[in-house]
Amino acid sequence: MRDFVAALASYPSRRSLGKMASMTLTQIQSGDYQPISIRTQSNIITLLSAFANWLVGHGYIESNPLAGIKPKAQKQAAKQKTWSQEDIALWFSPEHLDTLQGWQYWLPLMGLYTGARLEELAALKATDIHEHEGIAYFEVHDRDGRHIKNAASSRLVPIHSRLVDLGFLEFVEGRKDHERLFELRRIQGRYGFNSSKWFGRHRKKLGITPDFHGLRHTVAESLRLAGVQGHAISWLLGHSGATMTDHYGRDGNPIHRLPLVREAVEKLVF
Repeated sequence: MRDFVAALASYPSRRSLGKMASMTLTQIQSGDYQPISIRTQSNIITLLSAFANWLVGHGYIESNPLAGIKPKAQKQAAKQKTWSQEDIALWFSPEHLDTLQGWQYWLPLMGLYTGARLEELAALKATDIHEHEGIAYFEVHDRDGRHIKNAASSRLVPIHSRLVDLGFLEFVEGRKDHERLFELRRIQGRYGFNSSKWFGRHRKKLGITPDFHGLRHTVAESLRLAGVQGHAISWLLGHSGATMTDHYGRDGNPIHRLPLVREAVEKLVF
């Protein structure tokens, strides 16, 4: 019974459905699959234990071999958050990008080259894009009912030269007569609701594990490896900072940080 309960922890969820129905247990467990939950394991053990008690009551066995045995959670590997070079090459290949249009094309590119959150990007208006001393940037703010994570999230984000080369500013120009930069409706208080659902389905079809938020991890790690200082990364990503010193001067005019943040952004090379 102990061996059975131990094996139960790695039994596949939905074993009899879809393509798994025609596969052997060994074939399924040799690949990427979701094991049954602790609750399902407990339900199975409870039913077997009840049957064992019936067997004891009728004299078929002397004692319940499942007494005191509980399911054990199988240790799961930590979910990958940062996009690998292979993930980036797969999603952002010309062959794949050429199949996408509108927000499906621009949102992941902006995530990769700015590290901005999906909701911050999905809620943008054309009037949020500006230029200061030759630096194109967009503003993340909580005006007009938008949701941002915290006060540090309000910031100015330089637009990477790669986005400019791909025609982002021309795209913005063509959207000036529209309410929002992207054709996304607000659902449950979020402009990124539909795009998040779509992105999740699409990356899974491509076999990419990290989600959209993983692009923030990718940007942060890429900038660290490029030698960018921590405060510049915080300014770009909208983090509050790790030390007390980081909090001093935060109410200064963010336009003065723009050249330094632009310098950091341009070190994102994929």
